[in-house]
Amino acid sequence: MYSIPMPQTMHTNSIDCSGMPVLQPQFPVPNNQFLVYHYFSATPCNSCRSHLSLNKKILTLFFTIPYRWVTAIALLIVAQAGFAQNASITGTVTDAASKKRIPGANVFISNTSKGTVSDADGAFELHNIPPGKYELIISETGYQTIVYPFSSEKLPLRLNVQMEIKIKQWETVNVTPFEKNGWEKWGRLFTESFLGQSANAAECQIRNKEVIRFRYNKQTGLLEAVADTLLLIENKALGYLIRYQLEAFECNTRQRTVIYGGYPLFEAMNTDRKGKQKRYASARRKAFYGSTIHFIRALYYNQLTPQGFEVRKLRKFPNEEKMRLKKLLGVRRMTNISGTIRIDAAAEYAYPPDSTEYYRTIMKQPDFYEEIGAHLLTADSLLNPGLTADYKLFTFPYELLVIYKNEQPAPEFLRTQWGQRDPHQTTRMFFITEENHQLHIYPNGSYFDPLELFLNGYMGWEKMAEMLPLEYEPVEQIE
Repeated sequence: MYSIPMPQTMHTNSIDCSGMPVLQPQFPVPNNQFLVYHYFSATPCNSCRSHLSLNKKILTLFFTIPYRWVTAIALLIVAQAGFAQNASITGTVTDAASKKRIPGANVFISNTSKGTVSDADGAFELHNIPPGKYELIISETGYQTIVYPFSSEKLPLRLNVQMEIKIKQWETVNVTPFEKNGWEKWGRLFTESFLGQSANAAECQIRNKEVIRFRYNKQTGLLEAVADTLLLIENKALGYLIRYQLEAFECNTRQRTVIYGGYPLFEAMNTDRKGKQKRYASARRKAFYGSTIHFIRALYYNQLTPQGFEVRKLRKFPNEEKMRLKKLLGVRRMTNISGTIRIDAAAEYAYPPDSTEYYRTIMKQPDFYEEIGAHLLTADSLLNPGLTADYKLFTFPYELLVIYKNEQPAPEFLRTQWGQRDPHQTTRMFFITEENHQLHIYPNGSYFDPLELFLNGYMGWEKMAEMLPLEYEPVEQIE
């Protein structure tokens, strides 16, 4: 399974007729939320990379178009030094057309536990925001979601948020209608792709699954899921109630790919039972160690080896014999799930049985052979200073093999590996586009542009059921 985290929001500045600065969201996609690609092949080849690069462009377009339609979305930034305590955001939410205040709008910082709703006058307040770079999310049923990236260095902020009515794409173009019994048919696929298939996922429940609607295009094999309100996810394993603003979910049943993205708000479940408190704490530590956030923090603070990570250079070489026979025989399809191989019938009967068996043996081999570097890579060899002190540049012009040695892979993960039994949690990571070879990484474990990073293996297998808020800290902090 390959996973690609969703990118942070990009904005452009312009001036409206009143002379006030206007921020227009261009790419409303979240930080460290996963675009999940399921591929049933052992190793991504060059054609897979091209496919991923194409999907990246399509996804960017998908998220950009609605916001180009909407020109009146505005966050009017009013600097008010000393308006509130330094680490705070306050403001009001209004309808851009009618100028009426909007009560009950969801206002939260994505991937954290900082959130609130606007009051009867449309006002909201968020205080005690920890240092870092974040995204403020403003959402309400029937309106376009607004995403505003900010740094704690810019606090305090006073915002006048103007929301535009959501333009429903299916009202303007001819699209497939929603299915009447969508959850009965597609609920399992959605749950496994979104929450995951881990032991934690088994203890997760979507409380309001009735708000999720599905439509399936038989001609294209494309399944879409839409939710007009926040999903309420109860994670009884980690002890969180997650409110999730689902922005996209697409499953291509023919290409066997799944793409989803959105914005989570975490709320810790309160309990007076000490046994349950200990269980939550233990499960959260287990979810944190070996995760992508753990790796980025360890890399940032130059603590890879002490934190249990090994990073090596990885080179791949094509299986020339397999490529030759595939071209010679005209292989129709190969799937790792059942182990079956389809060979063009005419080509198969053109050769004696012993030759056919040889071909079948070769076709079961991987498309690529791997050469793993003998020397461990250090953080110093992978990082460069950023333009500002709040981030560093994670740079590597090749594929990396990241191994977390302090914990074995989950049994649920091993069951998806079709006989492969790696004793450690292993992830292969590389950049999708060859032009870009660096990420901005931050002390809290976030990074940008996550859409560029391709995760194949354990980190890609982990989904929403393993997610923790960015402010989470284990007992032993990494610094």
